Amino acid sequence: MSRAEDIFQKLIYFGEDAIDDFIVNLQTEELFLDFKQAVSTGKNGTSLHKDDRKNLAKGISGFGNSEGGVIVWGVECSRDCDIGDVAKAKVKVKNVHRFLSWLENAISGCTIPSHNRVRNHIISVDKNGDGFVATYIPKSELAPLMTTMGNNIYIRSGSNNVPAPYSVIAGMFGKRPQPNVELIIADKNLEVLDNAVEDMVYPPSLDNPPEKYLRLSFSICGENDSNVIARELYLSCSSTGKGGEYNKVRFSNYNQMDSIPGIARGLNLALKSLGYPEHSVNAIRGMVGRGARELCLASLKGCFNGEVPEEAFEAVHRGFMREYPRTWQDGTVPYPGIREMLLELAAAGHPLGVLSNKPHVVTGPLVRHILPEVPFREVMGFSERFPRKPEPDSLLSIVRSWGMEPEQVCMVGDSAHDGNTAVNAGTRLVLVGWGYSSRAALDAFRVPVCASVTELSARLRDEDSLPFPVSAHRTIP
Repeated sequence: MSRAEDIFQKLIYFGEDAIDDFIVNLQTEELFLDFKQAVSTGKNGTSLHKDDRKNLAKGISGFGNSEGGVIVWGVECSRDCDIGDVAKAKVKVKNVHRFLSWLENAISGCTIPSHNRVRNHIISVDKNGDGFVATYIPKSELAPLMTTMGNNIYIRSGSNNVPAPYSVIAGMFGKRPQPNVELIIADKNLEVLDNAVEDMVYPPSLDNPPEKYLRLSFSICGENDSNVIARELYLSCSSTGKGGEYNKVRFSNYNQMDSIPGIARGLNLALKSLGYPEHSVNAIRGMVGRGARELCLASLKGCFNGEVPEEAFEAVHRGFMREYPRTWQDGTVPYPGIREMLLELAAAGHPLGVLSNKPHVVTGPLVRHILPEVPFREVMGFSERFPRKPEPDSLLSIVRSWGMEPEQVCMVGDSAHDGNTAVNAGTRLVLVGWGYSSRAALDAFRVPVCASVTELSARLRDEDSLPFPVSAHRTIP
């Protein structure tokens, strides 16, 4: 099942609850998902409003010429500087059955050639006849699809439908060679494991996790037999399970490694490729902590007197996300004494974990590379499952899945984002002073700010005295 079809099926199965989850979790628009408000109200009209028709045409062309996607009609989307365009509110489509009829009638005339595999589904209908519609647009076998309004050929790029460059269009017509990637699955291993072991996180909806479960591990190798570089590869997988009770564990987030050198190299390579000045490692150290998008934005403010054009920002962000998977190991080492402290805590029976705003595809390999001998129970980076810190969702998911209460969990971090995550989740908090935030920002939480690994270790061993941060810093209503 493709990622787009998976989203569509979840909307059908969970209905309006899925839309509520989008809003609660600040779901971003992404490569396979778009949110739209319907302009048409169903009053004094006989067909789809021109703005809705335009959005439908761009979606069919963009998703159809790419890897498919879903448009959810009836969701207000707005810009969040930290994470992008996110779902903010429900704005139900008026007279949703009539709107669906107009959609169905408009599809065939939106593109040349027409896309005959587009599907629509009404998500829910209230007593007034208002509701939501999901439009599933699979990848088209007849690409390129050109819109009849404006005669443009679009592709999906990030969270937007953008005009396709000549090289892409030429490739669609077979005029240019394309990558030919074959995926090979190797090192398959199936294990029967006890509860609450390394790498296991149950979905929040699962009330009674099983006492035992199966873990399938494998390696995926991509072989490209073309001389054309494949720059992106998207993999999607899902699993389900149900069962009974399992043991309680504690979760901690330790700031354990200096990853700035790898971040700096990736960012500077992106800046250099676009003709922008590079930054020193120390300068970049003061920019990190709020995610990749804010980092890229901060790196450009000196070039544009603080008003960074959207095009420049997006170009640097794309470049950084392209380079960082190749540079993350550069100079990345644990802080002195961290490895020994973690091993001592693990030997004393304390479960360990990592929660990061770095992309999940980078976080796992990074931790395994730097601290392979430390038995972390959970290593979680940012993914589509949860919004970034300081939103508490990822931390609370772990707390719930392990059968714990937030007050039984201690968050250890080095930034205001980490502190606010603990405040928002209701967990305990200890901070360290060797990270990237100012001391004033850390002191405001009124919890210990450890100056050394020795002090941190002593604090964590005294479990009964681990403090809660002040609620004045709560960032989520």
